[in-house]
Amino acid sequence: MRLIVVFSALVLFISCSDQYTLDPLPIEPLLHNGNSKLWVIDQILKGKKNLAPQVNMQKDVLVFYENGRCMVQPMSSIGDIVGKKGDYKAYSEDSTLTLYFKNEKWDFNLKFSGEDTIVLAPKKSSDLPYKLVIVPFPEF
Repeated sequence: MRLIVVFSALVLFISCSDQYTLDPLPIEPLLHNGNSKLWVIDQILKGKKNLAPQVNMQKDVLVFYENGRCMVQPMSSIGDIVGKKGDYKAYSEDSTLTLYFKNEKWDFNLKFSGEDTIVLAPKKSSDLPYKLVIVPFPEF
């Protein structure tokens, strides 16, 4: 009797779960939050070595805009100078992100690490060979 109940539950579960497919969540809203969002490049990894400055004000920020534009600049120069401008495209299907700058293309695989950390692992096609760990700009 117990075997019949387990078997019935298994058949019911398989038949119900077969009808629905899960679509990947869009990545772009996570990057720009519906308008624009500043991310701090917290770590720049070459192998296991972190090349990013330890002091936050010396780190770079990455800004994603809802319109597909992006910018990289030192945190200390926000409001003073315009950073390196470009465009980006996020692909939800394979969790990749490409940033296009003048004469440069940064190609990454996206990995989410925790609630508010994104790891950008460079693809072989990337002009930037470093792994970047980005976190939201801190509240003060």
